[in-house]
Amino acid sequence: MKNTNELIDISENEIRNKDIVDEKLSDAMITKTVSFDPDEADVAGAFTEDAISLIDAEESQDDGE
Repeated sequence: MKNTNELIDISENEIRNKDIVDEKLSDAMITKTVSFDPDEADVAGAFTEDAISLIDAEESQDDGE
């Protein structure tokens, strides 16, 4: 979540894009078919990397020793 200072820096275009994405996500709940351009998909969180790192994965392995 953005802090107050970051929220002040949001441009009108970003707000408009967020509104468009919110509307499309709402439509997707009803129609199940909605197209997003790459920027809209990014705003919607489609490209958020939330997997663990390779180092974390290797450290979590139980090698039985």
